[in-house]
Amino acid sequence: MKVSSVFVPGSFEDAWIYMGHLVVLTQDLSIQFYPLEQIASAIETSYGEHNPVVRLMFLRNDWLSGETMAYIARNAVIQAEIIHAFDKFPQPFAVLDTDLRPIAEYGLHVSASVFLDFFLYGGRCYFATDAGIFHLDVDWHVVPSLTRGSPEKRSDATCYTISAKYGALMASCGSDGLYGYIDEFGSSSDFNLANGRRLAEKSMKIAWADTSFINYTSNATMDVLRATLSSVSPAGRRPESEKKVMTRIEQDDIDLTGIVTRDIARRGFELDEVQFAFNSNSNLFLRVYSGEVFVFTIERVNNMLTLRRSRQMFAMPSRILSMHFGANWSVLETTDSVLLFADRDLTTIVERGVLSVRTYPRSRRYRSLVSIVHEEGVQVAGVFDESAITVNP
Repeated sequence: MKVSSVFVPGSFEDAWIYMGHLVVLTQDLSIQFYPLEQIASAIETSYGEHNPVVRLMFLRNDWLSGETMAYIARNAVIQAEIIHAFDKFPQPFAVLDTDLRPIAEYGLHVSASVFLDFFLYGGRCYFATDAGIFHLDVDWHVVPSLTRGSPEKRSDATCYTISAKYGALMASCGSDGLYGYIDEFGSSSDFNLANGRRLAEKSMKIAWADTSFINYTSNATMDVLRATLSSVSPAGRRPESEKKVMTRIEQDDIDLTGIVTRDIARRGFELDEVQFAFNSNSNLFLRVYSGEVFVFTIERVNNMLTLRRSRQMFAMPSRILSMHFGANWSVLETTDSVLLFADRDLTTIVERGVLSVRTYPRSRRYRSLVSIVHEEGVQVAGVFDESAITVNP
């Protein structure tokens, strides 16, 4: 795996890559929009317009893993030139040293003191704050513009994290509970719970596992909720081109906490020794305070999610703060670094703590990108799997 990065200086809190833009939440509580095309052109001007990395990695990284590129790269000379271009790209990143201005900026006039999470889905910007949940609808044509002047408030509860999928918004609000905004965009003709519903009494974060998701009520305690999906109605809106939307949600009877407790007990650990847990569609990862990291395989039995016996992966001396998934790799944010985990190997992307990390596994064009917010700006890192093009003729 090769990692190439560009760095956009600024005072930011969080960032997303969405609809051809780098969208940032500033420390002055405004939202800024930077076209990726504009960033790429500025980097090319500073570092050489003939280097293909900028456009292949940051504008259309789906080309790198596509059949056309694999066919072209059967030519050994072309294959070598592409890999050489990545090798000579500036490390740790190419810095955008021009005075680049956002194409649009809007102040967020909300009563919140702290913004705890930032999420983009279905053309909307969602904000989790100490004063509740808010959203902004954005018109993304040409220059992004707001369809209303100020964010709409959805809830008064302090919200820590937000996630969205299948037309539904899930908000983890700590001891205030888990709130679900189902059929958020009115995509199904016969169902709408967009006003919100309390799904669980406690929630620190959630993570999707196909059509189910795991609600983490603490570092190591968890519940499973299962969604029922329906087709989008002919006249319905398709957020993120979803073909199915959630129309019902119910709690599974499976006791994942009990499975985890029994599994780690055979390794000599108790539940209160778990520092971090999180899951992808297919695996649940767990770190104990002494540093060992274990992985459980997620499987379904009678349409209910369960876990196979864990196996140890590696030792991680630093506390894990968050975990994010990409095309065929994952990114770990720790207290003092950001690490890429791929092919059973860890590679350091950043050698210090950061403000936020995002990946885009459901995006066609940006699924190999990672956005990392530092105190001094945003690093957009592209992960290139050279094995995708190093195919023998």
